Amino acid sequence: MQTLPAFFFPTQTIIVDDDCQFLESLSLSLDYNTDSYKFFNNPNTALSYINENLEKRKWINKYIKSLEEEETDHKIIDINISDLYNEIYNQERFNIITNIVVDFDMPIINGLEFCKKLKDTNINKILLTGTVDDKSAIDAFNHGLINYFIPKNSDNISKVLTTAICNGANSYFNNLSQMIYTSIRTNKNNIIFDNSSFVSLLHSIIQEKNIIEYYLLGENGGYLMINNKGHVCILHITLDESIDYIYDLALDEGLNKKSLIALKNRSKILFYFDMNSKKMPDINFWQDYLKTPKVVKIDNKNCYYFFEENISPKYRVITFNQHISNEC
Repeated sequence: MQTLPAFFFPTQTIIVDDDCQFLESLSLSLDYNTDSYKFFNNPNTALSYINENLEKRKWINKYIKSLEEEETDHKIIDINISDLYNEIYNQERFNIITNIVVDFDMPIINGLEFCKKLKDTNINKILLTGTVDDKSAIDAFNHGLINYFIPKNSDNISKVLTTAICNGANSYFNNLSQMIYTSIRTNKNNIIFDNSSFVSLLHSIIQEKNIIEYYLLGENGGYLMINNKGHVCILHITLDESIDYIYDLALDEGLNKKSLIALKNRSKILFYFDMNSKKMPDINFWQDYLKTPKVVKIDNKNCYYFFEENISPKYRVITFNQHISNEC
């Protein structure tokens, strides 16, 4: 089943090698547009930093609460999806470690022993091999100690490493997202996140708008996004049943006839999201939020969407570019 993570933001990769020249050379070839890196030539110092960082990886817990359990062997949780986007106010999100790249051949401790000492075994671990034989690396991979092994003398090492790092970050967010999608699937027979057309739509918007950070806003879709220039945007998404509800509400509240007709025939859709308040706007201001939608078919149903740029956040947002500048 093809899905995208329910949320994504740039994270940190730790690279450990006692060869300072190799670290410097590698640092010049990596992509810093959507990832940050910390380099260590001392594995013990790196281990301390990584293990002290462990609590940052538990950020999702503040959006999760346990519900009463009907059976003692079942754990029921509720995830506050609508507030996930508040992580944009948390600068520490960019310091969450999702990948560790470590050289095998180091004098203080070898790369495999290094990985065994990690408190969080779910971090994506990439072993750089030089003198280690393939069998040792394959055994470590088969036993789940590492996720990848890459020869240091590869001509395209930076490209291969970038792919492995990207996969590691996606795996981290995909694993967390499964809790959310499982919860939504429990409440609904069909959800748009499982539809390949919807996934393709999100992919195309992320690429076209240079999105590097995004957060799901609700069960029917809709995302708060931040592009590579640090601008906050909203991808509004709605389905026919939601539009019918809005139309009935507008009819009861006395919206003008022209707008009612536009809502009924779907030439205009009410797209509203306020980062400062979750209340719907007064009916007298609905005219400001009626937008011409684009449409994509999802399971033979119409999915309406509208991309809104330059949203004003409630508080100051530390963007990834600002974070990188502060780190330098």
